[in-house]
Parts: sequence; structure tokens; C-alpha cells
Amino acid sequence: MSTPATEQQPNENKIQVSNSKQPLSFYIYLSKKFLTSQDEIELSGLGNAIITVVSCSEILKSGGFVEIRKIQTSTVDTKADGEETSYPKAKIQIWLKKTANFNSLMEQQKKEVEEKKKKQQEGASAKKQGDALQPSTDANKQSQKNEKQSTPSSPAKKQGDALLPNKTKSPATPKAEDTKSPKSPKQ
Repeated sequence: MSTPATEQQPNENKIQVSNSKQPLSFYIYLSKKFLTSQDEIELSGLGNAIITVVSCSEILKSGGFVEIRKIQTSTVDTKADGEETSYPKAKIQIWLKKTANFNSLMEQQKKEVEEKKKKQQEGASAKKQGDALQPSTDANKQSQKNEKQSTPSSPAKKQGDALLPNKTKSPATPKAEDTKSPKSPKQ
């Protein structure tokens, strides 16, 4: 049984971005996942989600994964729950086409992730071995904590102060006039 042309079929290559539901990294991951089986995807978002759509597209583009094929903006009338009046909301749609080297970039990224996991596992096992050789006691932890607390801390600096010369006020030096002995009245 075929679907009539007037009915909307779910678009398998469309990602509707929400600013409040998932972080940017999720949409980057999802876009890459879609592009492994599709040649082109559409990212769309309303209102504040526009920032996420544009950021996701730019990150994928700068990484060499996609080319931006088309960008379209519009306004859509939306109704809040329980309200009869509608108000316009900005909408963006960005169509992304995967690049010729998409698959090689994905393989390279997969290898990097595997290497990172391996290093983390090696680091964790080395830490466990080190912990087994030098068991820490509560007394050692307490003495380390006391050392940190007894060390005087430097006054907090404002951002950028590290680049400025140290300006400490020196005691006021008297002027030459002030060093003369007071004049005695002439007799």
C-alpha cells in the first residue's frame, strides 16, 4: 500500500534542534551519525535553537565533514499552550552535504577515540598499581590537607594584573623643602 502524495512522510534526514533538550555536542554526534547513512541532512531550529543549529553546522564545516549547501530563514506562527493567539518565531534551516573525505575523517576520529580510551585505561591501571604500592592512610591525607591550609596564599589578582609591573606604594619620601630645619625666629 503506497502513501498518498499529500501526506507528509517522516523525513529521515532531518534533525530538529531544540535549545533546551540536548547540548550542542549531541547534535554534532547525531549529525555525523545521520551522515554515515545519508549524503545530505537538514538541521532546523526555532528561536533560541538557531544558535545551536548554526554552531553545529559551522563545527562540522570547519572539521571538513560537510559543505553547507543551502541556508533558509523564515518566521513561523506558533501558539503557546492554552493560548488562542499566535506569535511569530524565527526559524532557520541549513542543508549539509557530506564531503568526499567524510568517511576517512570518521575513521580517523574513531581511531583517536580508541587511542584515548586505551590511554585512559592504562593510566587507570597504573594508578591502581601505584595505590597498591603506597596505601594512603587517613593520617597522611589529613597532614596533606593541613599543609595546604597553612601555606599563605597570595592576594587574588584581577585578570590582566599578571602582565602589569608590581606597583607597591613605597613610603612617602619627604621633599627637599620638608627636610630643612624649621627657621628659628630672628632675634
